[in-house]
Amino acid sequence: MNAFRLKSLSLRNFLTYEYESLDFVKEGMIVFIGGNGTGKTSLFNALRFVLGSNQKDQRYKSWSEFINNRGNAMSGWVEAVFEGNGESVRLRREVRRGEAPRFYVDGRRVGAEEFRETVHVKLDVNPDNPLVFVPQGRVDAIREMEPGKLREFLEELVGLTEERRSIDEGEEEFRETLREAEALREDIRTIQERVALLAPEVERWERRRQLEERLRRLEEEAVWSRIEERRERLERLVRDEADVAATMEKAYLAFKEAAEKVEEMEGEVRRAKNKVAEIDGEVAKLREEKAALSAKLKEILKEKRRTLEEVEKGKKELEKSRREMEKLNVKIQELEEERRRLAEEKGRLAERKEELARGLDRISVEKEKFRGWETDWVAARADVERAKERAETLSEREREVEKELEKLRREISECARKVVALAEEIEGYDEETLRKRRGELKEEEEKLMGRKKDVEVKLKMWEGEVSTLNEKVSSIEARIPKQVRGLEEEVKKRGMNVKGPLLKLVEVPHEYTEAVEAALGRELLSFVAFSESDFHVLNELRRKHDAWCTIYLSRGLRASAPRKIEGEGIIGWLEEVLRFPDEIGGVVRDVTWKTLLVKDYKSALALSGKYKRLRFVTLRGDVVEDRGGVLRSPYRKPRGLLAVRKLMEELEEARKNMDLLKEEYEALEERLGEVRKEVEKVERAIIVLPEWKNILNEKMRLEEEERKMREEAEKARKEAEKARKELEEANLRLADVERRKPRDYVELEEEERRMRSELEKTNRDVVRVEKEHERVMEEREKVMLRFKELEVFSESLSKSVKALMEMVAEGDREAEEAMKGIEELERRDRELLDERRRLEASVEKLLQMLGGEKERMREREERLGERRSEVDRIRSEIQAVKKEIEELEREAEKRGLTRPVRVRSLSEVKGEMAFLEEELAGLADVDEKVTKEMEELERRRNYVAKKLEELMGEMKGASEELERRKKDYMVKLTGAVENVEKAVNDLLSMVNMRCKLSVTGNYGDAGVEVKLSVKGGPMVNITSVSGGERCFFAIALIAALQKESRVPLVFLDEPSTHLDSENSDRTGRILKEVSRGRQVLVLVPDKYLEFAKYADQCYGTATKGVGGTSIVVPVKIAG
Repeated sequence: MNAFRLKSLSLRNFLTYEYESLDFVKEGMIVFIGGNGTGKTSLFNALRFVLGSNQKDQRYKSWSEFINNRGNAMSGWVEAVFEGNGESVRLRREVRRGEAPRFYVDGRRVGAEEFRETVHVKLDVNPDNPLVFVPQGRVDAIREMEPGKLREFLEELVGLTEERRSIDEGEEEFRETLREAEALREDIRTIQERVALLAPEVERWERRRQLEERLRRLEEEAVWSRIEERRERLERLVRDEADVAATMEKAYLAFKEAAEKVEEMEGEVRRAKNKVAEIDGEVAKLREEKAALSAKLKEILKEKRRTLEEVEKGKKELEKSRREMEKLNVKIQELEEERRRLAEEKGRLAERKEELARGLDRISVEKEKFRGWETDWVAARADVERAKERAETLSEREREVEKELEKLRREISECARKVVALAEEIEGYDEETLRKRRGELKEEEEKLMGRKKDVEVKLKMWEGEVSTLNEKVSSIEARIPKQVRGLEEEVKKRGMNVKGPLLKLVEVPHEYTEAVEAALGRELLSFVAFSESDFHVLNELRRKHDAWCTIYLSRGLRASAPRKIEGEGIIGWLEEVLRFPDEIGGVVRDVTWKTLLVKDYKSALALSGKYKRLRFVTLRGDVVEDRGGVLRSPYRKPRGLLAVRKLMEELEEARKNMDLLKEEYEALEERLGEVRKEVEKVERAIIVLPEWKNILNEKMRLEEEERKMREEAEKARKEAEKARKELEEANLRLADVERRKPRDYVELEEEERRMRSELEKTNRDVVRVEKEHERVMEEREKVMLRFKELEVFSESLSKSVKALMEMVAEGDREAEEAMKGIEELERRDRELLDERRRLEASVEKLLQMLGGEKERMREREERLGERRSEVDRIRSEIQAVKKEIEELEREAEKRGLTRPVRVRSLSEVKGEMAFLEEELAGLADVDEKVTKEMEELERRRNYVAKKLEELMGEMKGASEELERRKKDYMVKLTGAVENVEKAVNDLLSMVNMRCKLSVTGNYGDAGVEVKLSVKGGPMVNITSVSGGERCFFAIALIAALQKESRVPLVFLDEPSTHLDSENSDRTGRILKEVSRGRQVLVLVPDKYLEFAKYADQCYGTATKGVGGTSIVVPVKIAG
């Protein structure tokens, strides 16, 4: 059993309480004692309210009425604390005016579904269980129950209600099947009537087929008639062709003679034109020769001008060369003078150089006296130079090594930065782990995508469902099945005298919609026809649209009003609450026949015993009817045709489902985004991992290289330091040697330096003079070379000028010869033009004669063409006729037509065909559809008969199954009643009472009979004992069921009504027994103080002032 127990209950502005807070014991019976109107039932409603129940007493029409009105409060709340399993659960439900209640769990606002799950699953409490909360009147109702009602009560408590409802639904489906079978039999009768109507039309169709066959044979005979007509026409055409061919031969001979003459004249014209063309060719050739000579003359003159220009240019160049040669002569003389001056200076410098060399030799001889000191100084100086060179080399090496080391350190730092950056991406994973993680994420992504698609499909389905339900709620058209709407549209389109469906014709007050829909059901979709023809057509249209609705034929009659029935709870006959047109009154009376509208189920049951043959329907839509002496209350599932409450519930449920799916879709989208980001991250890490390893290896290599470089740098530093020390020591030794330097040696050294400096200067002057001398000689050579080139060029240019003058003379001679040739060509051209004009005049005359001959030839040719066209036309017509004959013969051969002995004329055959076609026109209104309809009717009749046979088989199986289920149900009911009897007797034995519960009757009228034995007396029917003992038995029955159900919490509201002192004491004892292991809260009036002695905790209820608010005070239990 669940360990959670009610620890406390608090109320604020709830019903009759302003504020109250109560604490409870963990186990036992808790009794509330108080007078009427002191707020006991308010506590009952408060606990049931805070546990999530939506049940309200009839006196409270809305949640706002739960708010205490005495202080003008706008809201009220109830809070309950449960403890168990080492934790506590605080439930709170708040109601505000004009709003739906709000739910809180542990201070957090939650939805109704989550709140309900916490109460039902975690706390194991169902506030709507009739064994948990037992309101006022429940005990009295059980006490007064007849066997049938008691059986229903026990069914509900032991869980057999759904099974019985399922069996009743099966019976209703069985009756529906019976009605369907009857409808199929009616279909068969209708089909047979239609077959009888179609028989004459089928005979007319057969006559039409006979006439069409005769017409076909006449069409075959007409083929042979056409063949004979074509052959006669062919013979006439052959004769006409022979006559026209003879005429055409004469015309051809005349045309041939004219053509020969024209051809002869055209030959003469061609010869003359050829001669003209030859002259034109010769003239053109002469003109080409003239043009060539003219071009040659122009070229000669042009060449002459160009040659004269070159001669003039050559003379100018020759004059220019002579002037330049004069300048070069002057330049050569100047360079010669400069060469002589430089030679003299060179000799002077050579003498000074020899003089300085002799002075140096003298100083060298004198310095031999100081050779020992000089040797020491040279050695010391050499040591300094070597040490300095070594120190500089090693310092340079040290700087290079430091630079290399700094470069390595930068590379190592960069590698370290990359390693750290990449390490953040791979998060310390190895490649195998990353690949495994990628696989897991891909698998999760696929699952999420699959789930997302499923949710999308479901979401679209629920969106469509919500849209459909919205349409049905807002429009009566949407509630009608589409097959019935299609039938209605077809009826309107055909303009039939039909009304329907019935729900559009009948006006129903809002408060009666559920009752009318429960009573009429599918009859609301019925149609009413006002003629037999429309009735038959409507029946066919119903099959076409597959609209399973009833069709009525109205006779225009309405029966008299039913008799008046009075009684408690009666509202009236069902037809009396409906408003409808008079023309369908008979149909409405038929579908509502003997149906009485009552207020509630209790009234229906009470009246059903008095009026056996009536059917009762309550405002809630419950139906009670008597079938063959068996009272039944079938369950009618709401169709939402009139009453939209069920549709609203379905719409609300659909919206909740849609909202849940949207939340799930958003959650899937969010998770899918997270997974994809992580996949990208892992894939990036997999890609990066080899790079990270390479960079890490490179970093390690660089670090090793840095270590070696540091060693090398340290070594270089030490060597450089050592070299610097050696340099300092060498400088010290050199300074010591220089301090010992002799005085005369210094003077000699100073003179030697001065002479060497002067020698170096002299050497430089010598070099300078030599270079200047070489430059002058090179320039003199260049000038001499240029002078010789100009001499050669002048001589060549003189020769060229002479040759050009000779070319000018030769050009003059050629120009004179060209002028003579041009004059000869112009004379010959004039002679040829005269000859051409004479020939053109001759051609013109010949062309005039040729035109006349061609005109005569054209006339003869036209006559020949006419004859030839006539022949061609006749031959074409012959071919066409032959082709027609061949086609007709092929058609006859293809169709297997036999030539008749006597072939009638085509007009005779067509006359007979016209007579037959006239008779066929009278049969045009009948066609093959008649036979197809007849075949369809036969097929339909066979199909309906087969379906009827299948239905009869199904009905037989369903009947047997229903009987089996009823027997199983009776066995279960008997077993459950026996278990209840044992549990009740366990409690009754405490007060010396026994009971006997037994199932009576069959399934349809099954009831539970109760017998009691009081204080060892005989077993008697419960109706024979006092009201107090019956009330006590009802309490014992509830208590036994509570004990067996193991519910953790029980709350009874005034179960002690009608109990005397002895039975109150008995009740207290059995409730005390039931409270073992659970909390039992009992509300009792203040006159039943016997309960207090059995209470583990007792409270009293009272009011402050007259009509004031309720309060609860602890009551101390005496003894």
